[in-house]
Amino acid sequence: MLRRLGPAQLLALALYAGCSLPAAIVRAQVEAIVSAPLPDRSRARAEDAHVDRVLLVPTAETHPAGTMFLTAYEIVIPSIGYAITDDVQASVAGLTDFENGGALELRVKANVLRARTVRIALGTSLDYFAADPEDQDDPAAESDFLLARADGALQLCFDAACRSSVSGAITAAAPAQSELVFPIAFGAGVTVQGSSLVTVLVEYGALVNAADDFDLLPLPLHLVSYGVRLTWSPRWALDLGFMRSLGPQRAVRTTAPGLFDVVGLPLFALTYRFAVDTRSSTTYP
Repeated sequence: MLRRLGPAQLLALALYAGCSLPAAIVRAQVEAIVSAPLPDRSRARAEDAHVDRVLLVPTAETHPAGTMFLTAYEIVIPSIGYAITDDVQASVAGLTDFENGGALELRVKANVLRARTVRIALGTSLDYFAADPEDQDDPAAESDFLLARADGALQLCFDAACRSSVSGAITAAAPAQSELVFPIAFGAGVTVQGSSLVTVLVEYGALVNAADDFDLLPLPLHLVSYGVRLTWSPRWALDLGFMRSLGPQRAVRTTAPGLFDVVGLPLFALTYRFAVDTRSSTTYP
């Protein structure tokens, strides 16, 4: 068949093949790069023990499979969690003095999408609060409170390892006391990696009143939090920050505002994590 083609036709065929073949190769390489799974060591979750949240706002990430993580919030609130798979983790946190009541939270979080630039996660929590009836204004009121929550998080990564990202989350709650309607929480947070050791954290949160008779807090409530994260080892992470309200000060002040009135309430979280079995996709040094 080629013998029937003239010199001009052969030249055109050669040029077409020369242009089409590199384009096809480049297209195949791009598709392979986009669809290929990320090496686990390149993921922030292998390097950052606080990868599943900003300060208070959750991200869409989870810990590597087989990882146990122990966290102390505000020094006195302990939490323990375990990553069942690379996409699902469970945790429990609580606080009590064994006399005047306490609080307990059970939480499960699942990553449903982990792409190079976009991550999505869904979570659910069950919260139990107990108070001493003698400390309540109305001793006949219920001293136990049960709350179920569902949340979703969207995370957009700024780098290949996702050490810098922006996250948004929404939480809806359903209290066991059907006559109450709990507010809906919104949040957005940004993590910016300054170095291998320090990451800057900034986030905004809001509680929106979902009922006219909700008077536990002055709503809507707008909060801003900021701080730094120290990650000197894949096992350890320390968050130091502050949180303050953006709402107007309704009370009349008779004294000058203090330091914490200006910068906000201190936030503290320290986590230690380790692999508890051979299924873990990450080996912590």
